[in-house]
Amino acid sequence: MKKILKFAIILLFAGSFSCGNNNDSEQCEQCITETGTMMLNPEPHLCDEYEYFIAIPSTNTIPFKVYLPNNLPDEFKSHNLSVQVTYRLTDEIQQCGFSGKTQVINVIKIVKL
Repeated sequence: MKKILKFAIILLFAGSFSCGNNNDSEQCEQCITETGTMMLNPEPHLCDEYEYFIAIPSTNTIPFKVYLPNNLPDEFKSHNLSVQVTYRLTDEIQQCGFSGKTQVINVIKIVKL
């Protein structure tokens, strides 16, 4: 009986750690997952030094949405790279030269396609 109780406590303890370390599930209640293309920003000095942006095809009247990614891993800093990105919108908006106001996002998960 003690062995079963110990095993149950260990499983419960391990399960609580795995959930606690998985920030994706907590953060992604308000996350969006979309497919897009990484693009080199031609004028990062006009956009708070964001070197890359993500262009995501849109179904609205504009051909695509543009986002500036926070915490973008270096391996995804490649022009014309197709990606699937899970992100959360931030309250931050950047004025990026002639392109106007651009939304900043927090990248939660990103994969190459």
